[in-house]
Amino acid sequence: MKRLFSYVGVLISGLAVYVSASDVLINSPLPWMTLRNDSLMVRLQADTAQLPQNQITFSVKHHSPGRASQLMSNTVTMDDYSGEFLIGMLGRAQLGGDQWLSIEWNVPGTEKNDRLGPVGIADLNLLESKRINKALRVDDDSKLNDVVSFAKDSTLLEKNDAGVSLAWNTNALFLMIHKSEVSGKELKLGFDPKCGKYAFLAWADRFISYSTETDSVLGTHYRRSYDDEEGLQYQKRVWGENIEQISNEEMVFVSIPWDELGLIPFEERVLGFAVFEYDSNQNLSVSLPQSAQKQVPGTWGEFILQK
Repeated sequence: MKRLFSYVGVLISGLAVYVSASDVLINSPLPWMTLRNDSLMVRLQADTAQLPQNQITFSVKHHSPGRASQLMSNTVTMDDYSGEFLIGMLGRAQLGGDQWLSIEWNVPGTEKNDRLGPVGIADLNLLESKRINKALRVDDDSKLNDVVSFAKDSTLLEKNDAGVSLAWNTNALFLMIHKSEVSGKELKLGFDPKCGKYAFLAWADRFISYSTETDSVLGTHYRRSYDDEEGLQYQKRVWGENIEQISNEEMVFVSIPWDELGLIPFEERVLGFAVFEYDSNQNLSVSLPQSAQKQVPGTWGEFILQK
């Protein structure tokens, strides 16, 4: 059999091919991948001439800040230059945020080895999926001031359990926060614009934080990174220079232009969404959905842009 030398990284009809001169090429899973069930399958290619026993051993570890524990180990036999193998069952529906899996492999009888990660899990068939809000359609000519006037007498706005209402038009998404329901707390609203429901925060995921102390809002998102020494890192960045806010005694009104979210809105579009309330000591007191985790969009709920 001819040795596999190198592969050019392209994307053809959704099939990934990766650049490498290695004797073992892992095609799946890949770093930052979210598994959709607890079966850990590995797809790979290998130069069997470089495998003395035609075998590769895989070890899977669970990492959390400052800790790592081995979950399983399995040795597979290569009968051909490519294959797909079940390494084991992970026995969990969700793992992500500041926790992750790493997959280490080595070729018995050689010094060939490598590690890939992070890998997460978000089994959407088992995780709670909840529509938290409906965003009411308002006139396309409406600006934030118009929404403030409209909200005074409207019986159509739907308020969730955290005191947040949503509206939209083709120009912006509008948030309405009822102050009486977040008094003495900080409210963080998480948006997964493309409703990807992944195990790790991505650059596209956005947060709006409202502080009752300063009566102000701030937009943030995160740049993520990973290496074997530091593990997972999320660096906070500010976003939303065109976000507008109006406050009165009862409510806070926020306008977010759609280009700030990187979306083109349309009727019945669904966005990932979660709400987190913190007390004055920054302890999480309420989350919507109840099982939502801030750093794991796969656990968030959603809202829909009404007709």
